[in-house]
Amino acid sequence: MGNMKNTTGNTFALIAVFVLLATLGRFLPHPPNFTPLAAIALFGGFFFAKKELGILAALLCLLCSDLLLQAAFYLGINPFPGFHQSMIFVYGAFAAIAIIGTLLKKRINLPRLAGATIGSSILFYIVTNFGVWLSTGMYPMTIEGLLSCYAMGLPFLGTGMLGDITYVSIIFGAYYFSPAMSKA
Repeated sequence: MGNMKNTTGNTFALIAVFVLLATLGRFLPHPPNFTPLAAIALFGGFFFAKKELGILAALLCLLCSDLLLQAAFYLGINPFPGFHQSMIFVYGAFAAIAIIGTLLKKRINLPRLAGATIGSSILFYIVTNFGVWLSTGMYPMTIEGLLSCYAMGLPFLGTGMLGDITYVSIIFGAYYFSPAMSKA
C-alpha cells in the first residue's frame, strides 16, 4: 500500500469525512463500543505524513462527536453524555492507537494490520477500564475492584473489537481499492 498524495485539501477533506463518520457512528444505534473511532485513529496514524496530524485527526473526531453527544444529552435526545469522568483515558487511548497506526507506514500487510487492530482494541480496553476504575468511584480502589472493573468491561471489549475489525476493514479496504491507490 502506498500513500496518496497528501495535499492540504485532501487532508481537510479526509478529516471532515472522518468527523462525519465518527459522529454518525456514535449517533446511529449500535452495540456498545461498536464505533469507527479506533479505525479512524489507526488509519489517521497510518495515512498522515506527520504523526501529530494523525493524532490530531483522531482526537478532533472524538471531540466533535463528544460535543454533539453532550448537546443531545442536554436536549434529552441522547441518554448518555458526551463528557464524563474518565474521558482523559479515552482520549489518551485513541492518541496511542493513532501512534500504533504510524507503525504500519513502514510495511503494511494483512497480518500486521490485523495485529494492529486487535492490539488497538485491547489497548483501549485496558486503558479505559483502568480509567473507569480510577476516576468514577464505581469500584473499590483495590486490586479486587480493578479486576472487577476489567471483568465487567469484557462484553465491551468483545463488541468494541468486532466494531474495530469491521471499520478497519471498511476504511483500509476503501483506501486500498480506491482509484487514487492505483495511481500511487
